[in-house]
Amino acid sequence: MLLFIYSSDYCAPPLDDDAVLFHVQVYATGEKFGVGGLKELARDKFAAIMRSRGTDLDFPTIIEHVYSASEYSDRILRKALLDFVLPQLHQLVDNAEFCELLESIEGLSADILRQQLAPKKMLCNNVNCKAVRDVVYCCTCFRQSDNLQRPGK
Repeated sequence: MLLFIYSSDYCAPPLDDDAVLFHVQVYATGEKFGVGGLKELARDKFAAIMRSRGTDLDFPTIIEHVYSASEYSDRILRKALLDFVLPQLHQLVDNAEFCELLESIEGLSADILRQQLAPKKMLCNNVNCKAVRDVVYCCTCFRQSDNLQRPGK
């Protein structure tokens, strides 16, 4: 943590499952000592490894560590994990260890459902309409969802 305070960065082990778990522990340290910048950096490094390593990671172990290292009300790291897990959900449901986690880790199933079913902000493509809504059609010009895109895309 001292390295982060002086340099706004920290050193991590090589890219493997241990590196992912290391970033989870750094995140927990940032939470414990109230260092928001450290939490954000740990989340970013965690997410980068999740994206680069893909499916060769040990998801059940990572999920277990993320949920034990973060408070229920602190969704930053949990959301970063779920952003990667949700697209793989169909494959993970066939994994017995993952299914056991769904039953044993408090809040995991609810978080997956909440994030999967949450309305997405949509921006209408109609040149005359600048509406952004939490619906599958635009409430302003009533265009259907194929004419909508997410903001920033």
